[in-house]
Amino acid sequence: MVEYFFEYAQYADKVRNGCGYGFEYLFAGEAAFYREDMAHAAKMFNSAIMKARLTGQHDILCNALWNLGRIEMYYGNHKKALARLDELVAHINDNHLVQLYELRDCLIFWFYCRLGDLAKIPSWFANTIPGPENMPISMARKQVTGVYYLYLTGDKTKSYATLLQLESLWQGQGRWAERLCLYILKALLHMDAAEPEPFASAFKRAYDMVYANNLKYCMSGYGKEMVAILDYLKKQGISGYDREWLDAVYRDAVSTAKRLQVMQAAYKNQNYSRESSVSLTKRENETLHFLAQGLTQKEIGRLMGISENAVKKHISKIYFKLGAVNRADAIHIATMNGLVDVINN
Repeated sequence: MVEYFFEYAQYADKVRNGCGYGFEYLFAGEAAFYREDMAHAAKMFNSAIMKARLTGQHDILCNALWNLGRIEMYYGNHKKALARLDELVAHINDNHLVQLYELRDCLIFWFYCRLGDLAKIPSWFANTIPGPENMPISMARKQVTGVYYLYLTGDKTKSYATLLQLESLWQGQGRWAERLCLYILKALLHMDAAEPEPFASAFKRAYDMVYANNLKYCMSGYGKEMVAILDYLKKQGISGYDREWLDAVYRDAVSTAKRLQVMQAAYKNQNYSRESSVSLTKRENETLHFLAQGLTQKEIGRLMGISENAVKKHISKIYFKLGAVNRADAIHIATMNGLVDVINN
């Protein structure tokens, strides 16, 4: 497979008359990455950077830097990964590459999603994600990133509607990596909605895309989401798969989830301030302080003069802004960054 990618990219480079200098190494590196041959992938990405610098192929250079960061994430080295991200962002900003600003923000999104820090995601994702009614076929990565953002922030209705539109647009258009992500996201949404038949259909499409080439990491790289998918698949008793192969994917996904958990904990516990990126409303600040005092949602609602459902909405927004997963995590992050005082009972 790696050889095929390499030969195809070299041919495509000739057709483009050199305008994609370094593209063949980028393609070969991505193929090696998905086969988990990280040493060869790193070699290819560094070669892509060297060639791209010669002719100012900024998009190829930035994608290669991003992929080197992905390799560091694979090994759990979040500091080295963020150093690659800083290099990528500095290159785009210092050279005033306006045409790559959206690419830059999509790559920032990926890094901080892996680190569980949604507060660091560029704010425009919350407001300008394309709706299904007017979806251009270009910028596939931006579209998939936007859909994943909707999924993470709980807007599953718009996430699913946009996915359906993308699936229709991309029929016969290639976009292998984006379509794979699309089918996995569809499987997650159908799983959350307890819809086994459309879940099985979406997962089968993703499975067929990776199984023939034994690209287990294309699935196991999703970590806890893939663990949940495979648990649901087994619970529903859905057949038609290589069970031994899926068991291997499951083990790798569990391992990935554990590595991500350790990396996220290390990232949170370093001396890292979120104050500049977190902006809580007055009501959210009040709710956060009551949470830190150990009050229940009912008690908080009574003190604030609002319903328990309104309290739940404030708490949900606080968790999202802090990148927290539960009350204890939110209080820890807030205390560490001076958003609340340590409470002495």
